[in-house]
Amino acid sequence: MLKIINFIEKLILTNKMIKMELQELGRILKEMYETAPSKSMVAMIHLFGIKYAEEIKNCSCSNIEIIEEAGLNKSYKVELSKGIKLSEYVTPK
Repeated sequence: MLKIINFIEKLILTNKMIKMELQELGRILKEMYETAPSKSMVAMIHLFGIKYAEEIKNCSCSNIEIIEEAGLNKSYKVELSKGIKLSEYVTPK
């Protein structure tokens, strides 16, 4: 019985951590997007993907979930994927 309770507690904690990661990534993306200079909003999605590629890859959430958490249109998923891919070749200033 104790093993089951410990397992359930770990599962709940893991879900909370995943949710926190998703919320934090969504918050950062939203802030970068909303504070971007005029006509640079999509570039900020790319930059977010470059800067946070490792965190995104290690997150148990999908790119679409991050985009939705940020309150952006689902079509921006493609732009986030481009930024993550670019992270293999570039580093931000």
